[in-house]
Amino acid sequence: YENKTIKTLAVVYKPKEYKKKAFVPGRFAMTCCADDIRFIGFKCMLDKKMATVIENYEDRQFINLVATAKVEYVKEYGGPGIVLYAVDITPGVKPEDDLVYFN
Repeated sequence: YENKTIKTLAVVYKPKEYKKKAFVPGRFAMTCCADDIRFIGFKCMLDKKMATVIENYEDRQFINLVATAKVEYVKEYGGPGIVLYAVDITPGVKPEDDLVYFN
């Protein structure tokens, strides 16, 4: 995924410890049954412009995200993984079924 452009409909999650430097776009996913629904996302870095844009969104709001992917060491991942760099963020529309399924 290195240097690839990612376009996705995602849910906003803004951990306090990221302050205005990053957030986590992702989706709630179900692999088996309702008991194992989890939020899955990737750390997304924000420049000053994108940090100002993301301020307008609350946790759990849907956005359309365009980002560039990099592979970097991430403390939260415990090693290397995908880190997104936001290029564009616009309002998203919540889908009728807002879960992602892995079956």
